[in-house]
Amino acid sequence: MKDKEIVIGNYVTEPNSTLMRVNDAQRRHLITLLESLHKEKEYKEETLFLAASLADRYLVTLSKLNIVCPCLIKLAIVATLLAAKLE
Repeated sequence: MKDKEIVIGNYVTEPNSTLMRVNDAQRRHLITLLESLHKEKEYKEETLFLAASLADRYLVTLSKLNIVCPCLIKLAIVATLLAAKLE
């Protein structure tokens, strides 16, 4: 997944962001949760990538607003459900 993701860009470690709220280990855990939900529900591959993109964009928005990130488990669930609805 990481190889395909580079095309999209890394929203969490955005160069203009002065505040980093999620480290690499936490983000890996988030992606693992997204992959588990994706596999359990048997969604399309595009849904997984869309969920990761939604979660990343949300996290970078929180970072710019200087807001602490929410529970990553809840974020993974919500991002997956939103991606499935958008798909």
